[in-house]
This record gives sequence, C-alpha cells and structure tokens, in this order.
Amino acid sequence: MSHSYRKPAPSGKTAIVLLAILASAATLACDELAQELDGIAAPNFGDDPGQVFEGMAENVFGDVKVEPMEEEGHLALRLGEDGERVEVDFSDLEDWVDQGVSVLRESMSGGIQFDGETGDEGFRVRLRSPDGSAVLEAKIDDEGGLLRISDEAREAFLGVGEEAVRLPRWVPVYPRAEVHKKLFSYNTGDVASGGIVLSSEDAGEEIREWYEEQLGEGSAVKVSTASSRGNGERYRARIVGDDGEDGGSRISIVVSQDGDENALIMVVYKAAE
Repeated sequence: MSHSYRKPAPSGKTAIVLLAILASAATLACDELAQELDGIAAPNFGDDPGQVFEGMAENVFGDVKVEPMEEEGHLALRLGEDGERVEVDFSDLEDWVDQGVSVLRESMSGGIQFDGETGDEGFRVRLRSPDGSAVLEAKIDDEGGLLRISDEAREAFLGVGEEAVRLPRWVPVYPRAEVHKKLFSYNTGDVASGGIVLSSEDAGEEIREWYEEQLGEGSAVKVSTASSRGNGERYRARIVGDDGEDGGSRISIVVSQDGDENALIMVVYKAAE
C-alpha cells in the first residue's frame, strides 16, 4: 500500500466537515484508511446516500435549501424560503454504492494504492486496486465535490456544485438566462439525474410561458402539472413534465422572482439511460 496525505488544518472548516462525509465512503473499501483517519466521525455512506449529498451541498447551494423527507433516500430542494419544493429520489444511488463497494473490496483484497490530501482548500482521496481496474475517487472543496466508483465494466458518478456535469440536450434551457448555480448530477449507468439554477432579467411569467411551450407537442417530455401565483411583488411558478412512462424522463421547473430582482429558475431532471 502506498499513500501520502496532509492532515487537515484547523481553519479548514468546509474541508473538515466534508472530509468526514467522503472519508466514510473510502473507509468502506479500506480498513487501513479508517485507522489513518481515526477520530473523524462520519455517517455510513452506504446506508444513506442522501445524507452524504446533503452534507456535500450544505456550503455550495446558496439560494437552494435541502430538506429531508420521510421516505429514506428522498430529499426535497426548495428555491428560497417560500418556494415550491422539488423532490429528488436518491434511492438509485444506494444500489450502485453497494455494488461498487463490493467490486472494490473484491479487487482490493490483494492490496490497494491510496493517495490523497486534505487542507484549507479541500480534500481529495483516490483508492485503486493493484492492477488499476477498480477505483474510488472522492474530492471536495468550497465549489463542490464528487464521488466516483468505477471498474472495468462500468462507472458511477455523483457531482455537486462545480463538479456537476452539463444538462442533457433534451432538458430545455431558457435562452435569456445565465447559470446562477450548478446543483448536482449523478449517473449510475442506468439512471441520470441533475439540477441547476439559472438567472434571467425577464419576468417570471414570461419564463413560465416559455417552458410550457417547450414542453409541448414534439418534446421529449410534456407538461403534467403547472401552477403559478403572484401579488405584484413576488412571483412563484412550478411546472412538472414527464414522458408518460413508468421510470421514464421527468423534469421539474420552479420559477421564483421577488420585486425587481432577477428571476431564478431551478431545473431538476431525471431519466433512465
């Protein structure tokens, strides 16, 4: 086994908090690493991927609040204090974590290669099997984080903040909007999901109408529910679309605008690969 790392600096609050979360994933594959990081209390990643996501997102999401739900593996994202909630189902992550950790344990039974470092700016750790065929990689800083598990046959990925991947082409993006905050993306090989917050100077009602038009005839998903409310000073709207298939493509769009401020548009999608 080979390794190199720097102990966390006391002032690196974000690195310490997220090191605890991401280290738990690595310790599932390597008992020796658990001893190296002794004293860091970490939740069990395999038991509740949503908890890991919540911890990774805490210092990254800004305007978007993460709220636990009663059903295990499910979280809700809320844009602003009184915005509509969008449910995110992370139950798919539990499967690939279990499978991925099993692959890593089997591949690493003959030894592992470990390298990583922690400090004020973040945390990084990578575990590889001796032949390089199985890899667990975790990284975090103030801009986001990632967790990747891969072997010769597949790869599974969870990215938060700046580590999130681009939206797929079938997801409509309002043309007069800029990226305000990248939220998350994950891909298990079977399911892809993600979210982003956009910002636009256009009126919230205009944005809602555009999205309803885009999710019309000929689109990959079509509007299933839509609602809006406003009082002159505050505007809120929510649109949900799907492809009509069980476990198929689904999209949720929340529009929020207060007074003369830019409208914020939260887009969350999920689709079978």
